Amino acid sequence: MQMFTSSHLVEEFWEKLKVLVVLDQKSLAQAHRYVLLHSDIISESRREFLIAQRSLNHNIRPTPRIEQRWLVELFPEWLFKQVPVMMERNCSEELIVIARGPNNIVNKYDGFIINSFKFHTKEHEKFRKTQNSGVMVEADGKNYYGALTDIYEQDYYGNFKVVLFRCDWVNINSPRGLRQDINGFTLVNFSRLIHTGVLLKDDPFVFSSQAR
Repeated sequence: MQMFTSSHLVEEFWEKLKVLVVLDQKSLAQAHRYVLLHSDIISESRREFLIAQRSLNHNIRPTPRIEQRWLVELFPEWLFKQVPVMMERNCSEELIVIARGPNNIVNKYDGFIINSFKFHTKEHEKFRKTQNSGVMVEADGKNYYGALTDIYEQDYYGNFKVVLFRCDWVNINSPRGLRQDINGFTLVNFSRLIHTGVLLKDDPFVFSSQAR
């Protein structure tokens, strides 16, 4: 998946729709983990983490799936514990504040404009004729389709901010979730979902800059 630096993450807000909300711990962990696993500024730390994990697990040959599980389950806590080391190394302030983790109070929006696309959450457009809650994201050579449920601006205590979209994601690996009709149009079934956010390991978030 393409990585994104912070300069790509924040664009135009609909300030009049902004409200402050407190994220539950699971959603906060999922959102923070997405930032850690997909931001350029963390790439070297991810590399160091995997080297350390391979050394600790020298008796096995880690597959990409195993390494991904390490990143999902262990990397956020490992990175947090590296903060004193980062300070000794005089690492960038941005890296240190991201490693420490975000504020659980976030700005929540009903609408957002980025990359010349206008998005609304499902709830906001429930009674509207026009529908702008559909999201498509390209990653790993595949197109993923979702419906936008929440828009959050996650704040790392004023030093770094990132806008994340939380979506209901269609299971594109299921023939019942995604198919093409006889005219070649893609049909998605929102009764077949993955990464719903119910489980801590789920991945319901993407950067706003990824959405089309």
